[in-house]
Amino acid sequence: MDLSPKKFFLPVKLLSSVFRGILYRLIEMAAAKGEIKLPDNTSDIETIKRLCYHKNWVVYCQKPFAGPEGIIRYLGNYTHRVAIFNHRIEAFENDKVSFSYKDYKTEGMIKSIVLDVDEFIRRFLQHVLPSGFYKIRYFGILALCNMKSKLETCFSLIENKSYFSVLEGLNSFEIWRIISGKDPMHCPKCQKGKMIPQAIETSSLAPG
Repeated sequence: MDLSPKKFFLPVKLLSSVFRGILYRLIEMAAAKGEIKLPDNTSDIETIKRLCYHKNWVVYCQKPFAGPEGIIRYLGNYTHRVAIFNHRIEAFENDKVSFSYKDYKTEGMIKSIVLDVDEFIRRFLQHVLPSGFYKIRYFGILALCNMKSKLETCFSLIENKSYFSVLEGLNSFEIWRIISGKDPMHCPKCQKGKMIPQAIETSSLAPG
């Protein structure tokens, strides 16, 4: 019998069986207590068990994220992006859709893939949230429906009457100075003076 490495927990196939057994046990306990209702076309819990154990379950495992930044970067791809940006779609012809994607197995190399239009639509719809579900950015205190009620509670907890952005009331030049740390009005030629914006009469630019 081969010994597994010290950092090795257990095989994925074994984890699938363990997860299936634990989940069924919880379902069985909840059904006995009347906490869940069995489907109308199912007579007893044994039928559920037979259906659960009839198929091989799949458990996906991957390496843990390297710190909170990795978690935020991973979740950000799902909570603040659409399924696919328009610029990634390269062509659509003969009921085929070709688009680019980033292959993380080859260190993020950009590659192209061609799919039948039905398969492309199927994959796209997998990113459409079911009715009643919302993205994280619209949930909790960030949801517009909670703005009046929940925000007042938040302000009382942090002992502030209101929150204003550090960019509140600033013009575009001032915002650029804060974000970039550079002065957009700094003269690039003499490196000392500052440029002064002046209005230009459009009539002077018209052809004579």
